[in-house]
Amino acid sequence: MLSALAVWILAQGSQPSISPTGPTPFGIDYLIAGAIGTVLGALIIWLGQQFGPRIMATIRHDEPRLDDTWKTTFKEEGIEYHEDVRLVQSGHLVKGDIELHLPHSESGQTNSLKYQFEGRFRHLILAATYRSTDPSRFEQGAFVLKYTAEKTLVGQHVFWSQGTERPISSEYKWV
Repeated sequence: MLSALAVWILAQGSQPSISPTGPTPFGIDYLIAGAIGTVLGALIIWLGQQFGPRIMATIRHDEPRLDDTWKTTFKEEGIEYHEDVRLVQSGHLVKGDIELHLPHSESGQTNSLKYQFEGRFRHLILAATYRSTDPSRFEQGAFVLKYTAEKTLVGQHVFWSQGTERPISSEYKWV
């Protein structure tokens, strides 16, 4: 049935158009436009089936959003340190700034160091690397944290210590 209709349309399109108002509804130009439309429609459907689920998974976030400011705690050689973190999230990508508050000096002044970090947050795991914003400091490291409860991340961080000339690992908690 469909083949007979296609042959009839082709036969109509092969006849010259004599209409004073232009091409007839069954002219070859309409046949070509229909074929192109069908191919484009099929291509759009195929692309949607192939890539649609991945695109929707990226757009739809079933995981918690981490965009916020955080307070961190870790210990290094028995001394407890605290940081303020500003995190920005775009899909699975995260980046931000860390300000490490050093213990008070003898003069009572509070010193701080600043770092930048970037990484990914997927499947409730935040994995990132960080580096000092001060070009004269070579300090850099990495951390891996798991989202365990409402607004809590726990895990480990590791960095190369300038003082001891060895890597140091520590428990790391963000709240």
